[in-house]
Amino acid sequence: MKITKLAIVFVLIAFPFTWLNRLHASEQSYNLRTETAYNSMLGTAVDDAAYALHSKLKQSEQYSGYDSDKRYSLDVQLAVSTFFNTIFINMNVVEDQVIQESIKHYIPAVGVIGYDGFTLYTEEEYQASGQSYYKHIMRTLKPYTHVDDKGNLLQFTLDDYVVVYNPSTKQWSRGYRQELGDRIDIPLLRDASLFDSVRRQTIIEHIQNDLAYAINKHNERARRNGISYTFTLPTIPDEEWQNSINDVGVIAFIQGLPMGSGVYNNYALGGSRILKASLYYGVTLNGIKYVYPGKCTSVNPEKVFSSQREAAAEGYILKRC
Repeated sequence: MKITKLAIVFVLIAFPFTWLNRLHASEQSYNLRTETAYNSMLGTAVDDAAYALHSKLKQSEQYSGYDSDKRYSLDVQLAVSTFFNTIFINMNVVEDQVIQESIKHYIPAVGVIGYDGFTLYTEEEYQASGQSYYKHIMRTLKPYTHVDDKGNLLQFTLDDYVVVYNPSTKQWSRGYRQELGDRIDIPLLRDASLFDSVRRQTIIEHIQNDLAYAINKHNERARRNGISYTFTLPTIPDEEWQNSINDVGVIAFIQGLPMGSGVYNNYALGGSRILKASLYYGVTLNGIKYVYPGKCTSVNPEKVFSSQREAAAEGYILKRC
């Protein structure tokens, strides 16, 4: 009889712990499945947005003389709407605008990495009839600018094309680094390796600073909307940043999204892969036109092409370094 009583007592004591452990294991399993689904949703959303960026490609007049796949006006509004549409479809809230707006509160920033600048889609405050309202808008594109120690202003792009302002002559110049380096006295333009390093670091810092500012402003608005979660700019590995600025693309963050007893935090980068055209440098030697691949750094080009076909159309013969 004593053994039976002891068994009953043991079961009564052990049951709550067993039940709690099963609940905990079940919750962990649910969170893992939900996190996996959210990761897939976010990755698909930025990929869809990046693809939508160039669904209506139109070459910018500013770069029309340089005929390259990299210099196109991007449909940033379509990209952002595509991003949110994919999110809402995956969360099954396509018909519920109230929940859609609630979800947007957990997305502090969606950024578009453009060829010659960065732009953000964020929630902004505006006044109407003496009342404060909030609305998601696309900010004005900000160029990737750098000022050297002599005061020269350089506007970088995702390749070697650069716009330069010389304060001493008060003149603007634009073209490829190697073209401008031969006629403008700016040391950075004559050093290919240093130019690329400064260009990349400038672009990354501009994007990081804009994102940090946008997330800080989002924190202020989130607190007013009753969201206690503090949004932060996640630490993104330098290698991932370096890869992200090889193409125009989209970057997006989701933070604090309720998920069981926890919250979902993640970011995703999506590149459109339309900026992979190689450059070719045209020169004339002994009256014969030759074109060299862009990796031939010793070449002083008289003309720059974005493809072998383009060079051949003007009578240039392909040569190796």
